[in-house]
Amino acid sequence: MTQRNDKIEISFDQSKVLFQELKAGLNADEKEFVAVSAEDVIRHNKRSSRATGPSP
Repeated sequence: MTQRNDKIEISFDQSKVLFQELKAGLNADEKEFVAVSAEDVIRHNKRSSRATGPSP
């Protein structure tokens, strides 16, 4: 197994936004998660992208 040490640089403001996006998952209890298949995720993402259109 190869270890990757890819790094990205983000601004302080970007890190605050990222933290807000991740906070719910970081604080969630195990019981709040639902197992889904990759196919379910792909299907959901296709439906969502059709509803909202392509992202800029």
